[in-house]
Amino acid sequence: MKNIFFICFCALFAFSGCADDDDDLLTGGNVDIDLLPDAKPNDVVDPQVFEAINLNYPGLEKVKEFYEAGEHYYAANALLEYYRTRTNVTNPNLSLINVTISEAEQAKADYALVDYRFHVNNFYEDKETLKPYSVKQDGGINWEYSPKDASDEYQKQLHRHQWFIPQAKAYRVSGDEKYLGDDGEIDLSKFTPITYDPVHHGYYRLGEHVGNAFKDGAKLK
Repeated sequence: MKNIFFICFCALFAFSGCADDDDDLLTGGNVDIDLLPDAKPNDVVDPQVFEAINLNYPGLEKVKEFYEAGEHYYAANALLEYYRTRTNVTNPNLSLINVTISEAEQAKADYALVDYRFHVNNFYEDKETLKPYSVKQDGGINWEYSPKDASDEYQKQLHRHQWFIPQAKAYRVSGDEKYLGDDGEIDLSKFTPITYDPVHHGYYRLGEHVGNAFKDGAKLK
């Protein structure tokens, strides 16, 4: 199931990057599916995405219709629109309609801003205040840090980024841009994100910014 989700996500990400401009696909959220973007060749979409999902699933009727007609680009557009507008999925940990934040979540969000004190469940520098350990080193983040006498579980949980949702909630509720970058958006350079390699079971740091979506692809024509 994880592999199927990964294939779908990567295919949609690649599909979005193939547009000449933002208006082709990012048309504001609630889009009439009959208002289609200009057609693209089928080879800009990986057909495996359609083989990996159940096209008979309720809500994917348009996706199936376009796919069976050989219109892979329009099928991908319909699939993207389905994920944008579906309302029947509930995350028990987060409501995007009525965002609230608890005192404990607020503390996790605020600690993360101070010397990179990232919350790791059951590992605290101060157990009374639930103050996390700092992973700051030489002005950056030491992702290999582990507190003295801590078990291997600390490192495993550190890379689960348990403070991300509390920070997102803190920003949504307060509107305070200290939780974001200088441009008012989430700044990945502040977090030095990592990715997991399921084949070799290793963690790898993601590199620097290398391009711009919706722009660089157009130059390859």
